[in-house]
Amino acid sequence: MIKDKLVESNSKPQEVLLKAHEYADLILNSKSPLDEFFLVPIKKQGRVFLHLPNNLQLDFGEIFTVEDILVMFKYLDPDEVTDFLQHLPDKKHNKVAKKLDEHLKEKVEYLLKFDPKSAAGLMSLDYIIIHKNSDTKILYDKLKKAFNRGKRTPTVLVRDKENHLLGYIPFKHFILNRPKNLFDVVENIPSIYFDEHYDDVVKAVNNSDHRNLVVVDYENHILGIIEVSDLLKVIEEEKTSEVYGLAGVNKEEDILDSAFDKFKSRYKWLILNLATAFMAAAVISMFEDTLSKLVLLAVYMPIVAGMGGNAATQTLAVVVRGLSVHEIDYKKKLKVIYNEITAGVMNGTLNGIIVAFIAWVWNDMWMLGVVVGISMVINLFVAGFFGTILPFILEKFDIDPAVAATVFVTTATDIVGFFVFLGLAELMLI
Repeated sequence: MIKDKLVESNSKPQEVLLKAHEYADLILNSKSPLDEFFLVPIKKQGRVFLHLPNNLQLDFGEIFTVEDILVMFKYLDPDEVTDFLQHLPDKKHNKVAKKLDEHLKEKVEYLLKFDPKSAAGLMSLDYIIIHKNSDTKILYDKLKKAFNRGKRTPTVLVRDKENHLLGYIPFKHFILNRPKNLFDVVENIPSIYFDEHYDDVVKAVNNSDHRNLVVVDYENHILGIIEVSDLLKVIEEEKTSEVYGLAGVNKEEDILDSAFDKFKSRYKWLILNLATAFMAAAVISMFEDTLSKLVLLAVYMPIVAGMGGNAATQTLAVVVRGLSVHEIDYKKKLKVIYNEITAGVMNGTLNGIIVAFIAWVWNDMWMLGVVVGISMVINLFVAGFFGTILPFILEKFDIDPAVAATVFVTTATDIVGFFVFLGLAELMLI
């Protein structure tokens, strides 16, 4: 693990040059995560902690002393300290917060005021701000201090005397041009209001070539900055929670959670799935005579239902993502429904022809091929319709479609698939 990666030099171990997430991976895969954590260089321990899963953060938070945490905070930015505090148990959080020096405490309390899903909740205070008429020596001194603290190259924002955002100074221009007047190299930088939602922040980043967004109030006063690299971490977590939701898993569940915690987060959805499975079984029981007369139908039932479920999940993934980033508004809903249903019918037709041909050749029953093919088209139509309409309905009732829609839409495709397939078989084959 980490100890094994130490490089010997003159009989003394050198610091391991790994990124925070790489240290976190080594800790997760070790037999003694806490011992492994304390082998991480002290300058990086705080950032490594932020890359660990929730259950380890809580366990470590209970064990860390207040002094341990305060030492880690020396190497973190205020926004990272804010994140760190939010992952500690409540009692430890309060103890540490009381011990913060006044300067850091003021910044952390300022960041904690904002909704974590807003632009202000995503911003950091890691930037340099100068007046438009400042001397270049002032900027050199500020940059030198930042580098001495081991900071990455900070964004240099330019303001007027009322703290209104005027733009930023690209670092390369400042170094290459050595301007006498700083305002000569000021360029525009995109900004976003402090109360804009996370989804709107993502849109703004996608629509910009800049690596940063400045967070401002309604009077264009500078409040903070959002770095794209930090935002990517949030997006990754968001996408992970969406995937968990589509699978019916609690987004707070981590890979190392206890068996009982995993049981608590999943049992409700599995019981609901069990109930819907009985509904599908009830439909099948309606056609017991048909199945007893032509047992071969049982071979094709899971194909029809399975294809419908897969197609519905594809539709759900697209629609849920569209809703989550606000790409779908009221005017676009009808168009989305039409497109998904049409795509479902087209896919159903293609796959229906393939499976019909296989059924005809394999079982020497061309009518069986017709029944399977028609059932496939109808079920993929249903998949497209319910896969689109259900997220809209659930959202209307303030139910998270990423969590709830999968159960209902697969029930719809199973029930309709079985009913159509067995119903057509009874009419055309028996």
